[in-house]
Amino acid sequence: AGPFILILLQKEPYMNRLVRALKARHAILETRVLEEQRRPKPDSIRLKALKKIKLQLRDQIASLERLIAQPAAAVTKRFPQKRQTLTS
Repeated sequence: AGPFILILLQKEPYMNRLVRALKARHAILETRVLEEQRRPKPDSIRLKALKKIKLQLRDQIASLERLIAQPAAAVTKRFPQKRQTLTS
């Protein structure tokens, strides 16, 4: 495995922790959205902002989960290593 793959594999536990943290934040935002919607006069601007942040988190989570799920071979195809050649 090339150095990029080794770095990626070493970072997998970190990436898993990051995904868990993002999911926790996503759940907090979901609660805030529901709380805002239950108010007698919900603030539409606040709701829109909360939902936008929640959507961004969902996209980040999905990207990280795809990256974690990729086998090493798929990553090397995606990021091929350049061969070093000796020139005189």
